[in-house]
Amino acid sequence: MTDPPIAHQSSIEPNGNGACEEMSTYGGRMKTIIIVLHKYRLSLFKMQKPSNVRVFVVTPPRLLADETGIDVIYQVETPVGDQDLSPLLHKTRELAQTFSTTQVRVIAFEQILQHPLAKMRYEMDIEGFTHEQLDVLSRIREASQLTRRGGIATPKQLSFSGSCRPTSWMESLPGQIGGYPLYVRPASGSADAGKSLVGVTRLDHEEDMRVWIKRIYNACSPSSDWVLEEAYEEGADFVVMCTSISGLVYCISTIDYDRTMFDCISAGKPYALQLYSIDQTRDMMPGLESFVNQTTKALFANNYSGALFIRGFYKGHNDIFLLGVDLQPASETIRSMIGMPRESPGWESIALMSFFATDASEFDFGCNSFNAVINVPSTEGILMHQTMIAKRRTSTMRVAWRVAEGSEIKDSDGVDANVVQVFMTNSDNARLADEIKDVVSRLDIPIDRNILNERAAACRKQLSRLGATREFVRSCTTTD
Repeated sequence: MTDPPIAHQSSIEPNGNGACEEMSTYGGRMKTIIIVLHKYRLSLFKMQKPSNVRVFVVTPPRLLADETGIDVIYQVETPVGDQDLSPLLHKTRELAQTFSTTQVRVIAFEQILQHPLAKMRYEMDIEGFTHEQLDVLSRIREASQLTRRGGIATPKQLSFSGSCRPTSWMESLPGQIGGYPLYVRPASGSADAGKSLVGVTRLDHEEDMRVWIKRIYNACSPSSDWVLEEAYEEGADFVVMCTSISGLVYCISTIDYDRTMFDCISAGKPYALQLYSIDQTRDMMPGLESFVNQTTKALFANNYSGALFIRGFYKGHNDIFLLGVDLQPASETIRSMIGMPRESPGWESIALMSFFATDASEFDFGCNSFNAVINVPSTEGILMHQTMIAKRRTSTMRVAWRVAEGSEIKDSDGVDANVVQVFMTNSDNARLADEIKDVVSRLDIPIDRNILNERAAACRKQLSRLGATREFVRSCTTTD
């Protein structure tokens, strides 16, 4: 009778300095991944990790949607409604010190935590993104010397202030970056439809510039700082997820090359985004993989750890432009699409894999299906009814209404502000494209745009009545 197999065990021994030294019985050095959560709801479903990797999560209550793959959860109470991160950071620092003899990585999926954790990594000599790297990512469009040195094309732009400037001076600005069409946006904003379009205006002609100048002066905001930026046409908006081990993992791109995502969202017109695996990207968007590798080398000469999300605009093999780089998806739509393939883990699991994977083949999830989502941007009005959207003959479909019947909605300001989303999967890309067109052509979403106008008219009428009957009485106070 044979003995049962011995389960893998790892040993934890004090090293004399209060830290724990952990070695795997398989012989590899133990790796400790510490995930810090603030408000982000995390699931590591489908994540596969080797035996020499331990995952700790430092989190407030009720932020773990799935506990699969997590070794230890440390619950930390944080002040309600407060941005005080000190309880989370204190516990994280304690764990990093305890397991300092292992290979420690400290990870966050939220922007608010990135700089505090970068400071901690610097102080404790932990590998990961530094303050300098985070600063480069936040101002990637302005870092022209860095991108030009790497041969990376970015939009032409010009920063200016409207204060104490004559109208004629402001009207001459578009000629300095090549003419129209242009985007004009607040200096702190973005003209990238993958993030937010708040405060962004498209200028197609000189008259548009004059109207915009008049509007900002009437709004008493000429002293603000603005950016004029080249507007791209006839191409595809894209977001690429890449890792330090594998390079490109997934690409999400608009399908229609005739209309940009900005145009569709601004006009309230439906548009489709499609998810491509690495092999599908090579077929559908040749040259993009090389562009991604070139971009990461230009930005991080000494390599980087973890995952990046590169936003850009694709016109052709040698005509690709960089719009921005993030450490996490800029929208919920992108997060959802990465998890659409049946074989694929979520983006968080893929990001964690980049810290312990040893070969690029581990990021080939064998995705043979084609996946897409149809976004129907919200437009100002009242949604009267959530109509039926019929199933198509060959595509698997999932319909998600994002607005309740009778709700008052505003114009969309980004990729996540939709009335409804239709997720579709098909094994044949041509059939998927045909059925996307069919769904879009048959969409009938009843939005009443007159009710808000009627309400506004009623309010103005009521205010005029109040103003006509009210008298202002002069009064004074005296001690006489």
